[in-house]
Amino acid sequence: MLTRKDQLERDKKAVFAKDIVTKNPIFSQQHIDEFYELFVLYADNRTRRADVKDIVSTAKTLGMDNKYKIIYDALVTLSNSVEDEPIDFETFITQLTAIMVPNCVSFRVTPMMRPAAGPYLH
Repeated sequence: MLTRKDQLERDKKAVFAKDIVTKNPIFSQQHIDEFYELFVLYADNRTRRADVKDIVSTAKTLGMDNKYKIIYDALVTLSNSVEDEPIDFETFITQLTAIMVPNCVSFRVTPMMRPAAGPYLH
């Protein structure tokens, strides 16, 4: 039987091999890695799903609502769209990316303009 750490690493490798990570038009792999680390703090051990409202609450506590308002607003939008339904990480990053695409287009931000630092912990 795998330890929790080993299971998380195996799950991470599986998701990070997918196009939503390797070809993400908005977030760098470093950003996605940081989102993953935040996500797994709230993910249920058995289902590997998390309630996005918990993530939004932590983001607000970390000051993301002021420092990274666009991303924070996207998290709130995601939380409202899934309501009380826990989601897996692949769904989380896919939907967060989809929400962010129109924001980046309206601000004329391209993937090449992504900041090197993470979106919320710096």
